[in-house]
Amino acid sequence: MFKPCPPSPNCVNSQQTEAKCFIEPLQLVEPYAQSWQAFVEFLQRHSEIRIQNMSDTSIGAIAVTLFFRFVDDVQFELDQERGKVDMRSASRLGYYDLGKNRKRLENLRSELLALGIVT
Repeated sequence: MFKPCPPSPNCVNSQQTEAKCFIEPLQLVEPYAQSWQAFVEFLQRHSEIRIQNMSDTSIGAIAVTLFFRFVDDVQFELDQERGKVDMRSASRLGYYDLGKNRKRLENLRSELLALGIVT
């Protein structure tokens, strides 16, 4: 379970139902184990994401913004039975992120969709 987003508009979280924070989780294609492995490999190669810790079903990472070099925390958690990947991205500093956390995860979704890893 992820930590809830703070009141400030600089976080998105698929486990939170509040509209300003909510983002749809990813849905892996079957077989889920293969898609999860492809997802992990995708993140390992991604230029913006740096994996900090990982287990069989979760990934903790950071993303550094291009211009100001702000560090954001990014998390992914797999529901192995349903192939659902919950995700959270939150700024460590600042009150407003100009929508960067949402854009980051939606861009990841688009890239993964193009690769056939998610639906």
